[in-house]
Amino acid sequence: MSGTSGTEKCYNCGSEGFYYYDWKPYTTNSFECYTCGFITYTSDGYLNLEELNRARSEHNENMDLAEGDEGYLLPLTQEEYDAIKRKPPYMGTIDLTILRKE
Repeated sequence: MSGTSGTEKCYNCGSEGFYYYDWKPYTTNSFECYTCGFITYTSDGYLNLEELNRARSEHNENMDLAEGDEGYLLPLTQEEYDAIKRKPPYMGTIDLTILRKE
């Protein structure tokens, strides 16, 4: 394994919890507190076309870019989006049944 692990104070309850950090194949972090159940983790996946185009638009606004500027991101068409090669998720997604309902 390429990562490191250890203990640190839980953000929620202050008890000692356990973290893991890795940088291969990309940066990931996780934390688990066995006292209160607080968790953090890195997950991976892909935005759908609508979400991706909204994020591209927000990027342009945040960077103060106008169409024609270097770095400006045009919205993708469905065909362009479908043509993107995607690796399967590495980490997977969270099981939503473990989340507590407030």
